[in-house]
Amino acid sequence: MNTEHPAALVSHMQKLAAAYGNRAEEYRQLAEEFYNVAKESPLAHDQWIGLIQDYIRHNQDIYLVLTLFDYMTQDELCQIFDELVYLAVFWIPSVDFVRETILSLPHDWVVARIEASAEAFLDEPHDPDPSIAYSLLVGLYERLDVGITMRLAERAMRHTNEEIRELGELVFSEQREAYHALLHKDGARD
Repeated sequence: MNTEHPAALVSHMQKLAAAYGNRAEEYRQLAEEFYNVAKESPLAHDQWIGLIQDYIRHNQDIYLVLTLFDYMTQDELCQIFDELVYLAVFWIPSVDFVRETILSLPHDWVVARIEASAEAFLDEPHDPDPSIAYSLLVGLYERLDVGITMRLAERAMRHTNEEIRELGELVFSEQREAYHALLHKDGARD
């Protein structure tokens, strides 16, 4: 990690990592202590959010970070929204938990931001199988909004990867009726 974080926060995070999975009660106590230290001052709080973001961006102790979500407020989760979207696509072992965390945020706020967040990594060349990213995003988008689901399906249908194109065609055909019903409900035309 390139960002400098206060030694107290890093020390608490290291203690959490050491206790995670081994001693559940000690871990819960340390997690609560970590969160309280982070909330002591606005500066420490901002640095704590930055530390969580760095851990996610560097795939460091992800399971540990996921358990800290239970202590985070909705505002704090919104601050790490880009990282949540990343985890919902690339951290397959916990995709359902991360999806539920995203779905717990204000719906309209999420719908307004999720496409831009996903855009940053959707077609990254380092992803060994971009069809998985599209598939996982489709699963999340379908639970949010038919409009963004259709836009993703249309994008997928133009992709150079055959599996992604086929996924886009399938999703497009499945969602088309719901999309048209939504358009007509809102008074729009084909």
